[in-house]
Amino acid sequence: MDGARIAVGLLLGENPKEYQMLIANIFSTTGFLAYSRANEFEADRLGTSYTSLAGYDPEGMVELLGKFIDTESREPSKLEGWLSTHPPTRDRIGKVDVLAAGLPMAGVGERNAARYAGMKARLP
Repeated sequence: MDGARIAVGLLLGENPKEYQMLIANIFSTTGFLAYSRANEFEADRLGTSYTSLAGYDPEGMVELLGKFIDTESREPSKLEGWLSTHPPTRDRIGKVDVLAAGLPMAGVGERNAARYAGMKARLP
């Protein structure tokens, strides 16, 4: 019994309450990260739906997320994905693609390519 107490004392140091707080902080932070990722999926869902309701082609959201992939140098590691505030972009694309395909304006909604090109030309 004394051996276990000595081992715990060596592992936790002189102030075990600090370690308890550290462990609690780690678990609460990772819980909030999962909540944040769920919020991002919801934002994608709502944004895609509202795009269709406004008469625009919701498949444009898939293209937008694809541009995010183009800027990423590599796929995130499992640990990076676990600690990230946003879901992996490929996961977001998969969900938005399925959602967009089932919306009324998919493939037929307005794209406004000409207006976009005009706006882009005005940028410095």
